[in-house]
Amino acid sequence: MDVGLWSLLLERRMEASRVDQLKHDEKEMSSINYRQEKRVDALRNKVIYFTISYFIVQILVLHSLIASSSSSSLKCRHWWIPFSLSLLVSFLYIIAFCHTIIRFVRTQYQLDLSRLDHEAIRRELITRKCNDKSEVLKPDKVVRFKRYVYIYLVFACLLAFAAVMLFACRALLCHA
Repeated sequence: MDVGLWSLLLERRMEASRVDQLKHDEKEMSSINYRQEKRVDALRNKVIYFTISYFIVQILVLHSLIASSSSSSLKCRHWWIPFSLSLLVSFLYIIAFCHTIIRFVRTQYQLDLSRLDHEAIRRELITRKCNDKSEVLKPDKVVRFKRYVYIYLVFACLLAFAAVMLFACRALLCHA
């Protein structure tokens, strides 16, 4: 058998093996992406749940302030009681919110990278180019920047709401 023919057969066999490996990798990446999307959705829902719960608790504090200021059961000198309650709720919420947002951002970044890897595998599988030079793909910086801007804006709005609630604790009792 000719050496050139032997190397051509070996090369085709290696290419077929590489295509099979790429198909396996593509299925595995699809599975990983699906699980990461579920994690991202769960974290997003958790942040929404925390935020709604925070607003409900703060509204209950505000409602109790309004009710107590009209019935005069709390005096101005006791303004620190609802203030402390509101501050404690805000502090606990900020800790839970920050922890969940950090996990969300990390998981979303990993999902972005995983999607890029999946796309690279699919591209290589379609073109059937089996080269060892794989380009390093990075997530879109604009999308990441928009995500961070959105998170910071939401966080700033929630801090402003907490500040208004803390001011309302004293203002409703002492100026009512």
